[in-house]
Amino acid sequence: MTDDRLQWLVDRSEISETVIRYFRALDLQDWPAMRATLTDTLDLDFSELFGDPREVVASDDFVGAAPHRMGGFRATQHISPNHVITIDGDSAEMTAYMNAWHVVEGPDGIEQTYVLRGSYDITMRRMSDGWRMSRLRMRVWHETGNKDVFRLSAERYAALHAAAN
Repeated sequence: MTDDRLQWLVDRSEISETVIRYFRALDLQDWPAMRATLTDTLDLDFSELFGDPREVVASDDFVGAAPHRMGGFRATQHISPNHVITIDGDSAEMTAYMNAWHVVEGPDGIEQTYVLRGSYDITMRRMSDGWRMSRLRMRVWHETGNKDVFRLSAERYAALHAAAN
């Protein structure tokens, strides 16, 4: 095996691992671990899910807002199989399939779920400490359940934190 081929395999493994660590951190609500997978700025496009326009944000701000949207879920599970990766030096493009499950208790005590299937187009950059994501574009293929779970999660998070203070 050539050194170039071996480097390609190592890079591919590290790139895939970065995406898996991102989704794991999201599910565990481990915000510092999530931040460690991102470059300092992030080109986001979640327009197919939320209708928000594409924007470039500071990753610290993106991660800082995550608990307010995701912190009220009882549980989430983000699965990211089928990584197709193209590496060009210190940058990479990938498509990662996505299956995301979200559950939150509604104000009436009834559990609400939402399942989303699709893919992410992701741009990666090699940094001094490893590969990090610089762009996330979500593509939505299928949704089922109550999409209002994101609002319910945000309300539950706010209520829990208001009660703690």
